[in-house]
Amino acid sequence: MSVTSSGSGGNLNWPRTPFIDQQTMMPSLPWLLWLQNPSVNSFSSANALGINSGGTGVSTKPTNGQLLIGNGSSYTLAGLTGGTAIGVTNGVGSITLNNLGVTSLIAGTGIGVSSATGAVTVSNTGVLSFSAGTTGFTPSSATTGAVTLGGILNLTNGGTEASTAAGARTNLGLGTIATQDANNVAITGGSISGVSASVTTLTTSSTITANNIATTGTHTTIAKWLPVVCDGTTYYIPLYT
Repeated sequence: MSVTSSGSGGNLNWPRTPFIDQQTMMPSLPWLLWLQNPSVNSFSSANALGINSGGTGVSTKPTNGQLLIGNGSSYTLAGLTGGTAIGVTNGVGSITLNNLGVTSLIAGTGIGVSSATGAVTVSNTGVLSFSAGTTGFTPSSATTGAVTLGGILNLTNGGTEASTAAGARTNLGLGTIATQDANNVAITGGSISGVSASVTTLTTSSTITANNIATTGTHTTIAKWLPVVCDGTTYYIPLYT
């Protein structure tokens, strides 16, 4: 047996074939020849067997949870690193991965789940479709996505059933007086009763017209006095019964 001096990258030169020949069930010829003249080239027990010779090239004693991880040219001893919501627990000869995030799903109001863990299907058990009923509104989508209402709100639901001001006044039964200003009202036709009326300012050019004044009979009792302001002076007109 010959041994040469040790050096970096040394290796054992044994046959790279099975020791037992499967046909003869005896030591194979390459091993018999090698055993007759075994050779060891550049071998040192102080150096880790390199990967080119079937070793790892690593001589460091691993700690709990460390693995041989390839680095592109050889191996490195390293442990697993936890990611988002994933924990790593190293033990003697073991590595345990832990879920630190969602461990189970629980159904809520309008939301159903097929199971708490594993392959979970989340379903909508609440509002399945949308309808505006008889309001006059129409949804852009009845079942999915953001629902936008279109159309015009009906009278029976508190709307005007019209898209214009004139149409709304017509549907609400409002006449032309609905468009007149409070200080500029013109009333033609019809009658008024059961209200109090006052004229706050009169001038010499102002005119008060009274209709349906009795033209017959005797009226001698003054029931009330009607105050009228004209050019800053208050005058009283007697009202007879």
